[in-house]
Amino acid sequence: MGIVERRQREKEQRRSAIIDAAEAVFFSKGLEIATMDDVAEEAELSKRKLLDKNISNSGFKTLDEIVEYSFALTRQSLEHDKMSCES
Repeated sequence: MGIVERRQREKEQRRSAIIDAAEAVFFSKGLEIATMDDVAEEAELSKRKLLDKNISNSGFKTLDEIVEYSFALTRQSLEHDKMSCES
């Protein structure tokens, strides 16, 4: 495995950790009360690192972006499962 592949894998792991942290915050506090500070704390990142695309490679700027991304992942997973069941 080369450096490029390792970096890509680490980028995806960080993004996944942020999504997991955001979902935990959303479920515990609710979407309307959750803040980026809450997500950063849950993800064990500073808010700056959470928002800094060059550091976290997440590129998330708002909670809405995290929610939209999370829903897109869920939708893709459900579509994949549906296609697997139909085969």
